Amino acid sequence: MAFLTGTVKPAVDAAFRTRPGPDDTVVIGSSMGGVISLHAWLTRPDVFGHAGIMSPAFWTNRGFSLRQAQQAPLPAGRVWVDIGGQESPEFPNRMRAYWDEAHTLADTLRARGLGERLRFQADPAAPHHESAWAARLPAALRFLLTGR
Repeated sequence: MAFLTGTVKPAVDAAFRTRPGPDDTVVIGSSMGGVISLHAWLTRPDVFGHAGIMSPAFWTNRGFSLRQAQQAPLPAGRVWVDIGGQESPEFPNRMRAYWDEAHTLADTLRARGLGERLRFQADPAAPHHESAWAARLPAALRFLLTGR
């Protein structure tokens, strides 16, 4: 996280015409990037105002991310969560974990009062693949950047 916030983001802000404040800064990732995006939003809301969590691989950290979502102070900002139903068909238990844990995250954030600041999309036919994330990315960015 220190590298992302202390090196990468300042370099991007210096090289491009950005609006560097958290209200205009989104962290978004898929699979492990989705795990990291949730963590970044929960732990560094001073940097990342909004988070996109696509096909999160929460099964990799044995429930840490879901506990963190239940217990950490909930930042302001919008969150996009999505998942496909065909994330890992060669490993049925893992595929079920992807699906269930993304739903659990959305339910947790909803129960904690995120309300209209949460958008959850589940596509039963979508695989764990860049093509699926690319198809969902325009809607995710539109919501995260504008709330629409």
